[in-house]
Amino acid sequence: MCSAQDQLAVLPAEPSQWAPEGEAPYVWMLTFLGLTVLFLVLDVVTAFKGKRKVHITLALCTVPIFLAAIYFADSVGEYWNFEEPWLTVHLSFAITGFFMVFIVVGSGALHTFKKLPLVVHRSIAFVFLGLVLFAIVTGITIFFHGEKKAPRPPGATFVPAEASHNAPGSGGK
Repeated sequence: MCSAQDQLAVLPAEPSQWAPEGEAPYVWMLTFLGLTVLFLVLDVVTAFKGKRKVHITLALCTVPIFLAAIYFADSVGEYWNFEEPWLTVHLSFAITGFFMVFIVVGSGALHTFKKLPLVVHRSIAFVFLGLVLFAIVTGITIFFHGEKKAPRPPGATFVPAEASHNAPGSGGK
């Protein structure tokens, strides 16, 4: 049986390796986004049914899936130009949700060891779920207010716009 270290070693390190040359990894982003939603629904259902061991297992599995969804969403974002106010709104929910996942896990651990009342953990979890919901809705919305960047030539690497105008020989500042 392969160890987790062996399994991770076969995964490509760069986002560009997760999709055909010059293409955004849409399939991976949508896969992990769908898995995130599925696992969050299962987390809520098992919590309300009082299935604590299953809930804890699912919750701990949800975290890396959620982080993978963020990673691939960011990778897809490299292929788009999004309008600033829409992107700012989306990122405010998405970044806060990113940090909240660790607070939810921490409050769950504290509740498990009877250091935090259930109502507090549940309230924190629902704030997190609301942030994720708004991040998903605004994430979909920014694509309607965005523009796909020109395709990259094969072998090209991503250079953020801020860095490219300051590159040597670019005539920038």
